Amino acid sequence: MTDRRDALDELLKKVEAGDAPEVQFHALLSRNIFHAIGAFHGSLDAALALHKAVLPGWWYQVGSCHLSDDARVSPDFNCPIHELSAQYDPAIGWADLTDTDQRPAGNPARAWLCAILKALIEEAKG
Repeated sequence: MTDRRDALDELLKKVEAGDAPEVQFHALLSRNIFHAIGAFHGSLDAALALHKAVLPGWWYQVGSCHLSDDARVSPDFNCPIHELSAQYDPAIGWADLTDTDQRPAGNPARAWLCAILKALIEEAKG
């Protein structure tokens, strides 16, 4: 899983820097490339579709203010459909691990994309 984790980490750094890494999106999120690219370019609908596809049963929180765009994601341990407590440790502070504070403000979908990537990186650590 180290190769995937390293690739996701590299992708996250490019997204945070505002570089459009379409080739890496394709390699890592192939079935969801259009959602990832859409989220990178500002589509909240695309970010939601990506979230639902790669993190089913996870909750999300996205916001924006004058200074920053903020997002975080975490497994919903109360979800009766996905029963994520069997897959993820509830003691881990997922919301803190995925917390994204992107400055300057102006693209909350990209902040959400970063939070999703942070969750996938943590998952890849196993």
